[in-house]
Amino acid sequence: MPKAGVSLASAQSPDQSGSLGAIAEKLSTMRFKRAIWGVDERDVIHKIQRIDEMYRELYQAQELRYQTLLEDREQEIRRLAKSIARSHR
Repeated sequence: MPKAGVSLASAQSPDQSGSLGAIAEKLSTMRFKRAIWGVDERDVIHKIQRIDEMYRELYQAQELRYQTLLEDREQEIRRLAKSIARSHR
């Protein structure tokens, strides 16, 4: 269920930090700290966790958008059903 007070407009446009373009940009510019035998493992894990957070935020924004669209559609169906029922009286 969408949170109260969230409009369809805000659900349709997640902020830039949560967009696929931002994630792609982050991946294309990502650099890891070096260690003696390759890269710093903690740095790699930290950056992977951040990318995971970005994907989760994007997923949640899309889920909210689709829930809002479904609720709007259900309200429209109920409104039309009432209108049809009134016209058949």
